[in-house]
Amino acid sequence: MRKPRTLPTSDAALKPHQVWIRPSNGKPPFVADYTELYEGRKRVDLPLRLQRLWRSDILGMPLLAAEFETLMGELAYDEIAHRNTMVVWRDVHRFIQERPDLPGITSIADFNELHGKAFKQWLFDSGLGQTMYRRFKRLVDAYFLKRFGRPSAFAARDKDQRKEIPEPDLRGLQRLTLVLRHEARMQKYMCAEGEALADSGSDPRGVNGGWNFEANQAWLVRHLTKEILFDREQLQKKNGNKLHDKSVGGPSYLSPTQSPQAAAGYVGKLRWFHPAKADTATFLWLFMLHTGFNLASALEIDLSGDVPIWWQPSLQHGDHCVIAVFKERVGKWVFRPSKVRPEYHAFGIITYMVERTKGLRATATARLEELECHYRDHPTNIIEAEIAYLQSAVKSPWLYHSLADAGKVEMFTGSDSGFLNDFIRHVAASSDLVDDHPYLRTLVTTQSRDAMINFTHKRTGEAHLTALAAQHSDTSSLRYYLARSANRKRNFGTVNDLVGVVINEIRENQVLDPARIKIIRMRGEITAEQEARLADVRHRTRLGMGCKNPLTPPKKVAPHHVSGQLCREQRCTGCELGVVFPESVMPLAYTLADLHYEKRSYPLASWKGSSLEDEERSISETLKLFDPKLVRDYYQDRTEALQNGKARSFHVYPSY
Repeated sequence: MRKPRTLPTSDAALKPHQVWIRPSNGKPPFVADYTELYEGRKRVDLPLRLQRLWRSDILGMPLLAAEFETLMGELAYDEIAHRNTMVVWRDVHRFIQERPDLPGITSIADFNELHGKAFKQWLFDSGLGQTMYRRFKRLVDAYFLKRFGRPSAFAARDKDQRKEIPEPDLRGLQRLTLVLRHEARMQKYMCAEGEALADSGSDPRGVNGGWNFEANQAWLVRHLTKEILFDREQLQKKNGNKLHDKSVGGPSYLSPTQSPQAAAGYVGKLRWFHPAKADTATFLWLFMLHTGFNLASALEIDLSGDVPIWWQPSLQHGDHCVIAVFKERVGKWVFRPSKVRPEYHAFGIITYMVERTKGLRATATARLEELECHYRDHPTNIIEAEIAYLQSAVKSPWLYHSLADAGKVEMFTGSDSGFLNDFIRHVAASSDLVDDHPYLRTLVTTQSRDAMINFTHKRTGEAHLTALAAQHSDTSSLRYYLARSANRKRNFGTVNDLVGVVINEIRENQVLDPARIKIIRMRGEITAEQEARLADVRHRTRLGMGCKNPLTPPKKVAPHHVSGQLCREQRCTGCELGVVFPESVMPLAYTLADLHYEKRSYPLASWKGSSLEDEERSISETLKLFDPKLVRDYYQDRTEALQNGKARSFHVYPSY
C-alpha cells in the first residue's frame, strides 16, 4: 500500500448517514454509507463505469432507511455480506415505488404476508433469482425476532428454477490455456527485456545526465525498486521525477485489456520488474484452469510460514506434488495434484509469482510493520482495516502494483471476479476462439471448477475420483451434482459406451462381471492375465483378507448373491470363509475407523441392526487377534486423516 505523508491519529469525520461497522465475525471494520436510502439516487449521479449496472433510480425513504441502518448495526455483517444486503434493499425501494397499490410502508414492521408474496412475484418478473427473496426474508425475520420475538409472516422462498448450465467445452478451454501460456511467455520476455536494458544502462542522475536513454531509465527503476516500491513523493526525494516522462521508454508488451498508458511513465516502466493487475490476472487464470479451483479457492493460497503449507511433496515421485488450500469459509482442505518441473503447471505458476512479486510483498510487509507500530499508540478503524488487508496481502501470490497510484500494492480479492470475467472473455474474443467455442463467451471464475469435475468424470467414469475433483464430502452430494440435466447430457457418451460393453459381455459370457466391465471401459480390452487374476480365488478382498470360496458366500452374509459371480459384499470378518493374514491389521483398522467416522452421520435407529453395525462388531472382534498397540496406532492415524480431510472414508450404504 502507498505510504502517505503522515499517518492518521484518529478516524476522519464521517458524512451524514455514514457509520463505521465492526463485523461480528472478526473481519475488519468498514464505513457503511446509507445516503442513497435516505436521499435517493439517480443513474446520472453515478460514475460511468457503474451506470450500466444500475437498474433504475430509487427514491429516498428516511424512516425506512433509519430502521434499516439500525438493523445493520445490530446484525454487524462483514463488508461483503453488507454489500450484498444493500443490493437487496435497493430493490426493496424499487419494489415499493412500483407497487403503490399495496399497503404503505414506513417501517420494516409494516411488511406483511401480502408484501412478501408480491415481492417474490416482482423479483420473478424482473428476472431476479430467489436468492434476493431469501436475503430479504432473512432481514425482515431478524427485525421481527428482535422487536416482537417471532419471525415475519413471509412465506418460504420458492424452489430454485432448474437452469441449464453451459456445457464445458474442454477443447475450447485447452485452446484458451495455450493462448494464456503465450501471454505468459510474452510477459517473461518483457521482464527479460527490462533486465537487459537495465544491465546496459547507467544512473541518469549523474553529471552526464542521460534521461533520454531508455536503458538508463530502466536501470534507475530497477535500482530504486529492487527492495520496495516508491510512491511519487519518495521518488521525488530520490531525484527520480523524470521517470514519469511518458515519451521515453516503457515495455513493448501490453497484457490483455491494458491500454497504451500501461507502458508509459513510471508505473509503466515498473512493469518491467513488477506485475500490474492484468499481468497477474494472466497467471491467476492459468492457475485456475489447471487446478479447477474457483476464484475463492485460488485466493486462499497461503505463502506464510517458514515451512510452506500451500504444497506437499509426493511420496511416489519427486516430480509430483499436491497443491493444498484451506477454505476457511467451509473449514476444510482442498487438494490438487501438480507436477513440479513444468513451468505452467500449478506449482510452477505459484513459484514464479512468488519470485516475481517479491518486491511487492516486501513493500506490503514494510507498510504493515509501520502501521502495526502506529496502531499500538493510535488505534483507529481506518488503520485497523488497512492492517487486515495487508496481513492478507503478504500471504498472497496474486499481488500487483496500481497503474493509477504509483507505488501502491494491491491484491486480487473476491470482488475482482467481474474484472477477471471480462479479462478472460477479452482473451478468448481477441484470439478468435469464440466463434468455434461459444462456451468461452460465458466463461466465469466459477466454471473452471465445473470443467475440472466433468473432465474427471468423463475421463475416468469413477465416482470416487470425481468426488476428489469436486471435493465433495461424500458420494451423496456428488450424485446430486451429476444428476442435473446438463450433466446427464454431458455424460451421454459415457453411458452409450457402457451400454455397448454390457451388450457384448452378455453375448459372450452370459453373466455380467462389474470388474470386467470397468476394465474394458477404461482399457478397451481385457487381457488373459487380467481375466485369470479376476478368477483367482486366492486374491485378497478389500479388507486385506483372503477368501476360501468367493464364488459361493454364505446366504447370511450375501443373501442376494448371484451364482457364478464373485462375492460383492466382502464383509469378510463376519464370514466363516474369511482368512486373516498378519498384514491384514492395517486395512481392518482403517475400515473400523471409516465405519466409526460414517456412523456419526447415521441416526441411531438406522445404524442399529444394519449390516454396517454387524461389520463394525465383527471387525472389532477380529482385531483382538492382533497387537492392541499396533491396532490403536493404525486406527488413530486413519481417524486423524479423516478428520483433517487428508483421507476419505469408504462410503457405502448398508445392505440390510
